[in-house]
Amino acid sequence: MMDFMSKADAEQFTVRVTSNLDTKFSVPDEVKRHFILPSRVDGSISAQFPKIVPYTSKTMLLFQTIDGVDVCLFCMFVQEFDSLTHGKRVYIAYLDSADHFRPRHVRTHCYQEMLISYLAYAKTKGFTHAHIWSCPPIRGNSFVFWCHPAQQRTPTKDMLIKWYHNIINRAIKLGIVEDVKSLYEECFEDAMENIDGDILTTCPPLFDGDHWIDEAVRLNQAAIARLLKASKANGSGEKFLVDGRTYVQSDANIPSDSILRLPPTIQCADLLHDIIMPHPLAFAFRRPVNAAALNLKDYHNIIAKPIDLGTIHAYCTMGHYSVLDEMLEDVDLCFRNAVRYNPPNNVVHQAAVKLRDFFCSEMGKLMQQWGFASGHESDDYGRVYMRLDSFSSCLKERISTKDDKTSASYVKTKLSSEMNCHNRFAYLYKGGTEAIACSMVGKDVNMFDSKHLSLKCVAPNKKKNPKKKLKCETASILSSSQNDSFRNYAWLWHEVADTTRNMRTDFFVCTLNAQSSKNKKDISDETSKIWTDAYETYKEYIGSIQNDDTTGLRCKGRTIGSSSRLTDVRSSLLDFFQHHSYQFDSLRNAKHSSTMLLYNLHNPDSKIGW
Repeated sequence: MMDFMSKADAEQFTVRVTSNLDTKFSVPDEVKRHFILPSRVDGSISAQFPKIVPYTSKTMLLFQTIDGVDVCLFCMFVQEFDSLTHGKRVYIAYLDSADHFRPRHVRTHCYQEMLISYLAYAKTKGFTHAHIWSCPPIRGNSFVFWCHPAQQRTPTKDMLIKWYHNIINRAIKLGIVEDVKSLYEECFEDAMENIDGDILTTCPPLFDGDHWIDEAVRLNQAAIARLLKASKANGSGEKFLVDGRTYVQSDANIPSDSILRLPPTIQCADLLHDIIMPHPLAFAFRRPVNAAALNLKDYHNIIAKPIDLGTIHAYCTMGHYSVLDEMLEDVDLCFRNAVRYNPPNNVVHQAAVKLRDFFCSEMGKLMQQWGFASGHESDDYGRVYMRLDSFSSCLKERISTKDDKTSASYVKTKLSSEMNCHNRFAYLYKGGTEAIACSMVGKDVNMFDSKHLSLKCVAPNKKKNPKKKLKCETASILSSSQNDSFRNYAWLWHEVADTTRNMRTDFFVCTLNAQSSKNKKDISDETSKIWTDAYETYKEYIGSIQNDDTTGLRCKGRTIGSSSRLTDVRSSLLDFFQHHSYQFDSLRNAKHSSTMLLYNLHNPDSKIGW
């Protein structure tokens, strides 16, 4: 801060770490079923998806003393992860500010310096990457502070991206950031050109509330909704490749000797779609139960997990199940729910009992076609692969085991070679914000406009179809003879990759500690001098920051009581402001709101202000 304000002015500011919480979040089932963890950083095979992902959440607030009152002007929520598969990474979750900073001309520099200081702190703690999502708020919405000043401008997407470019540019000049690229380039771009299943579905880093996780859940739910609306009468269906030809699901023209070559999950979907669901007794099981329309007020109190055959058919079509046992358990649950809710003399109860027997009979016939017999082999077919890349030929040799499910031996190859590691840093060091913009765009140079500054996605045929949604083309993973669209086992991964590519300029992956940067052989004297100067600048900068193992950044020794949980979660802090009408629309209201915030932080058991 001393670079752009006097020492007396800098003493007016205080950074308080108000929350340092070890917490966790659960991984959605959609991610567990359609993605595979990469190999561990030590090269060993990765374990199964964890049920929960632990991390440390920190909240940092910036105060300025105005007229003798500490006014909260800026806040930052960060997440720190130490994963066996993705290493040590930090995620900048939320930023928000109130426009009462004095003097105004150094406001942006001060806010940016706080973020840069945290990146420097993370680098000293051994974190290798920092992830940032540039997500501008909607006018009128509040991330943290309630009621911003009327004169405070809401940043546009381009403005916020340039703001982050300036931050990263200064961090590179200080030797804190060694490289920057987009999330698409880091996790998706190379794998799009590889047809190996484990590589195609390799999971990006997991962060609580990250965009790609929510997008995977949304896309999966949208696909289920589309399949539930699809009907056999209109001839629609998913397409699959058999013997070099494309067939529609349930197509009678599929050669009889090729039917068994379809993936087992598709054969189960056909069984449900063509035999079980058309049965007269399946009238109550084809769609989800609409408890509101049927006036079943106690249905969801009795049935904890509703399921129906139509949803199971959609799950099979999308490769939702890992093994056959999971699909059989859902079918059994569908019938058990009907038996549990309806009395024995009810028609639905009786239909569930008879249809379950009919399903078991038809499923047994399909098992025999797969080469399974009854008796001692009954436990084996329950572990048959249900992924869309598996085929029923030689199924008994493809029985899944715990190790098979997580046999991803792929280690992400860095896009930059050893030779380019230092040259990229030198290029970013000398090129400034424009070099950072070029690095974020990568191979998609069409996302630059004429000035090479504002990043936009340009439609190739804008005049012909101006209302068409802009979308960058995805590199095809199929050969020229397989251009027909068909759903493969990596469909969700590819749709998430498409979305990430369209927004590739919004997701920053900053390298803080690159392992390859330690090897400085075969580099020019100029590049070596840049690295040396940057390292010396970094050491000097770190020396000016006060570090603490428990609170991170700290100023003047001021800390907050560890028993306060008010700022642990962004939503809880926003609710606190909204519930008590603690607004920041004027300096007077900001002083009052900040005072009540500090009082409740230092006195968590007090009822004042509540």
